[in-house]
Amino acid sequence: MANIEWRRSADNAARQPSASTGAQGVAAAIVRVLQRSGVLFSHCQHAKHHAPPYMSNYCIAVGWCNGRLVRTQFFPRFERLITKATGVVPREDEAHRNYSVV
Repeated sequence: MANIEWRRSADNAARQPSASTGAQGVAAAIVRVLQRSGVLFSHCQHAKHHAPPYMSNYCIAVGWCNGRLVRTQFFPRFERLITKATGVVPREDEAHRNYSVV
């Protein structure tokens, strides 16, 4: 039953007029259906990924693994490994940036 409803929603979304045409328009319509149904992040939810201090909201599409990545400190540990191997400090230039919200 859910498969039928998903197909009906995707078909309806694909029929809606769009600024894009062809395959891109169909893909955009499918993405909108997935965002509205909660399968994919909405634009606003995805935008959190681009907000400083860039220490959470790692997963940019669905978010199901964000909690585990934060709890295990996956990316901070990975960054330390990169620094140890290359000498490059991740986000070293961020201390000089102004992150005030406009």
